[in-house]
Amino acid sequence: MLEARGPWLVVQPERGTLAVTGPDRQTWLNGVVTADVAGLAPGEGRYALALQKTGKIQADLLVLPTEQELLLSVSPGRAAALVEALDRLLVMEDAELELREGDIWAELIGEGALELARGLGAPVRVASLRRTQAEGALLAIPAAQLTQVVARLCERGARQASGAQWDRLRVEALLPEYGRDYDGNDNPHEASLERRAVCWTKGCYLGQEAVCMQDMRGKVKRRIVRVRGGGGTLPPEGAAVIGPEGSVGRLGTVVGEGLGWAALALLKTSALAAPLSVEGEVVHVEAPEAG
Repeated sequence: MLEARGPWLVVQPERGTLAVTGPDRQTWLNGVVTADVAGLAPGEGRYALALQKTGKIQADLLVLPTEQELLLSVSPGRAAALVEALDRLLVMEDAELELREGDIWAELIGEGALELARGLGAPVRVASLRRTQAEGALLAIPAAQLTQVVARLCERGARQASGAQWDRLRVEALLPEYGRDYDGNDNPHEASLERRAVCWTKGCYLGQEAVCMQDMRGKVKRRIVRVRGGGGTLPPEGAAVIGPEGSVGRLGTVVGEGLGWAALALLKTSALAAPLSVEGEVVHVEAPEAG
């Protein structure tokens, strides 16, 4: 769990950047992504998904508005394909979409995160963003100044998270990662993001009909949940989860936890109450609540 002292600093250099400019940037993007971005003020971030018409997830997005543009932090390896897909949706709108380089994305997570981030000033761009139960901030940092910014944040109380620490935080918060825990074959409900990255009171967006139909049916065939095992050896990511009738899914992110381990797992919902095992070891499923 997050400790009482300073917030975690999670640097994410693998995430890509798209920029949306022009007078219609917010209304256009609002008709594309799952979050409500129509009325976002500068400094007010959003967690969103870009979907196919079928409701399958193309990428996850962290939206950072400034006075002149919307900056989008995109799932690792998905920026180039996404800009090509979204560009086809620009028809009559006075907006432009551009693939950008030069920024490194980071998040601060924990008490005091937003105040600490806003204290940096230009040229770091900052927005509030809560992806876990803790306070959060999203930062776009010029790559040339990353070392100095990280040093300043750590001097002021932030703790830079290692990859393993970020994984542990995500597993605790039931926050899956695109390309690792879910991918383009999954919809928001299957990724357990339908109450975290989807706005249910906004107007139309690409894939909305499929997402709403899924929600009304109320039955999801598979879903990301948190599982725990008591063995001292961590199973590999991708390991099969076995039920009474064979494989019922696979492990995604796996982290050590005391004498055991915890993981995010994409499993058939019909098997969640059944006896399950991974590599011969009994595992227990926790309720699939949002973190």
